Amino acid sequence: MPVVIALVGAFTRVRDRAVRVAAAVLALSFAIPLAIWLVRPDGAQSLSKDIHPGFVGLIVAAGAALVLALRRARSVRPATR
Repeated sequence: MPVVIALVGAFTRVRDRAVRVAAAVLALSFAIPLAIWLVRPDGAQSLSKDIHPGFVGLIVAAGAALVLALRRARSVRPATR
């Protein structure tokens, strides 16, 4: 659910393209192992037990890229209220 919130927030509230790309990469990096886990008939009881460590690293890296892109976007153009 947090990945969906990040994706929707990036596409509805932020104009910076880097933020949108980072959010899309994060969503995709989470969606791929989720889809594999759901499709596999012999999968584990939970995604966390079935996910490959490479995907975990990719999700962490994509999350860090999103945070950095958000910080950069905020420092370049401060939010107006």
